[in-house]
Amino acid sequence: MKIVIVGSSHAGICAGLRALEEYPEAEITLYDKRNQVSFVSQGIISYLAGQKSVLNQSSYSSQ
Repeated sequence: MKIVIVGSSHAGICAGLRALEEYPEAEITLYDKRNQVSFVSQGIISYLAGQKSVLNQSSYSSQ
């Protein structure tokens, strides 16, 4: 099965994670208009684990 998700906002990332849980063998592709994922929350755990450099690599887009 192939799953395509358009947009890497909170909803796009959550949809991808949920799809992975439900269909672990699926080929999941996430598209976004930017060159990097615009979801910031994935870095919170890394930051709390002491990886402070994650802040330099994070970005957020409300568009």
